[in-house]
Amino acid sequence: MPLSTPDTNYTKMLDIWHKTRAAATGGPAVYEGNFLRKFNPIDEERQEQYKKGAYYMNITGRTKEALLGAIFRHDPETDVPPLLEYVSENADGVGQSLTQVGKEICSDIMETGRYGILADYPEAPENLTAEQVRVLDLRPYMCLYPAESIIKVRVKTILGKSVLSLVVLKEPIEIYINEFDEKKTHQFRVLRLTDGVFTVQVYDDEENPISDAYAPLRGSDTWNRIPFHIIGAMNNLPEPDMPPLYPLAELNIAHYQTTADHRENLFIHGQLTLGISSDLSPAAFAEANPSGVIVGARAGHFLGPNGKFTTATAPESSSLRVALQDLREEMASIGAKLVSKGGQAETAETARINAASELSVLQMLVGNVSEAMEAALEDMAEYQGVDPAQVQFRLNRDFFEDGIDPQQVMADIALFDRGLVAKQDVRRNLRQAGRLDPARTDEEIDVDAAENLANNTLDE
Repeated sequence: MPLSTPDTNYTKMLDIWHKTRAAATGGPAVYEGNFLRKFNPIDEERQEQYKKGAYYMNITGRTKEALLGAIFRHDPETDVPPLLEYVSENADGVGQSLTQVGKEICSDIMETGRYGILADYPEAPENLTAEQVRVLDLRPYMCLYPAESIIKVRVKTILGKSVLSLVVLKEPIEIYINEFDEKKTHQFRVLRLTDGVFTVQVYDDEENPISDAYAPLRGSDTWNRIPFHIIGAMNNLPEPDMPPLYPLAELNIAHYQTTADHRENLFIHGQLTLGISSDLSPAAFAEANPSGVIVGARAGHFLGPNGKFTTATAPESSSLRVALQDLREEMASIGAKLVSKGGQAETAETARINAASELSVLQMLVGNVSEAMEAALEDMAEYQGVDPAQVQFRLNRDFFEDGIDPQQVMADIALFDRGLVAKQDVRRNLRQAGRLDPARTDEEIDVDAAENLANNTLDE
């Protein structure tokens, strides 16, 4: 089988990814997505009018943006060694910060249920000194791969553990023909685990190798695994998960299709049907009415003996209007509950209980992304010979703008006084509740608190 042939898990998900991405993007992505029915026999003029009559309410895209807002209303909690501090400004090698990378990954997983991160390091001559590495600005980075780029994945069992043995990635590239012209094409990056050694090889769009297989080093050692991390909506296993937004996208597209039927129904049934009866022959009628029959009060017609007009209109079908309302309600039940706490009279705890099943999907997604991004950062630390245990990364899971009651504050302080929790734990809860500025560090708070205490003592 050619390396460019996608595996079955990939091909069975393509239509689902296409529909969900189009629904979340809206606009031309939907209007040009061939989601409307085709008339048989073919009537291109009617088909075009039918298409123009449809309109799309981008509920899927708005829901995605609301979910991203809930996740990133607080910055991720990040702790990295000094050699990796640059990721706060450039984590992917092209200028995206670690937070921006997290947003891109979460957004994509909502639409496709799958994403991939490869911890990579620029190719460079061996045995470079630390000064040469600094001058060349060689730093590990995250290569990001959406679902459509991960075309083939293989696993094998080693010592009772399933590990990646082969990953084929399709990468878009631009080839510059001259100063002004460029050609968009793609290449394939093949990640292999052969005899316990990770290697990389690149092929062109015709599957011809354009590089030899080489083994990236972490320090002075080769990798005994592929540093590629697959992220899913439900888990981080190699098989693709169903996109969280897909059920909403299905309804959103169905609503779009129904608007086309509804608008055509209104057009057809809103038109006046005119019938004319007359004793005149067709030739005599045409001679008496040289401009033909014009419908409207400004035109007069000679109908001859016993001539008369008959008009009729068909009543509008209400079933399509009801269907549109039902679809809107179903979309609200699937999408809006993910980001709303219910009525104003609900307590925060009641809202959490009522939304628990819906939020569980978002909780799992955030947990999976946090786990994979932390693992990728650990791989980047290993590239630099740094202990990966120094790396911590966690996306926000406090999706609601809830307060914290005074009793909870006192309970946290009591636990701290008894030595059961650290001061940092108490302050983390206060930050999540909005009682402390998330931008202020513990060190800054300690300095301010000490100064305030000293000032109060002097005043007394």
